[in-house]
Amino acid sequence: AIVVKKPWAAMLVSGEKVWELRGKRTGHRGRVAIAESGTGALIGECVLIDCKPVGHRGPGEALVPPQLHPENFLGLPQNVDRHRVNNFNEVPYHQVWAYVMSKPIKYVYPIPYAHPRGAVTWVKLASTGLQTDTSKTTRKAPTVKTALPKTSKQK
Repeated sequence: AIVVKKPWAAMLVSGEKVWELRGKRTGHRGRVAIAESGTGALIGECVLIDCKPVGHRGPGEALVPPQLHPENFLGLPQNVDRHRVNNFNEVPYHQVWAYVMSKPIKYVYPIPYAHPRGAVTWVKLASTGLQTDTSKTTRKAPTVKTALPKTSKQK
């Protein structure tokens, strides 16, 4: 799972936002759960399909376009709708990368998970004992195989 702060996590799983901005690139590709920071809950999932540079801090600490692909610059009007950040002073990274997401699924009910101490960006769900069935593309919560008792809200 990738840990994402509010309100960005909800925007990702609703499809309202497709670029998650980060300070480091990732080689991970495929379906990832979205863990809403501070809640201990998975709220949905997306498919991480790409990672691209979208800017860096230049002289005077202003964000400037990447040299090889200036069309990916997060400051371009056509890209703001992809990441939804309006105040670039809120972007704390020296190098800025966009984790490109697709096929969002919002869970009907958040799924609790054990957040490992020190985890900031990624959480290995297998190490928490939580495994999800991500083969379904419905907007219902996936099957959860844990020791948690079932509630009337779970199938």
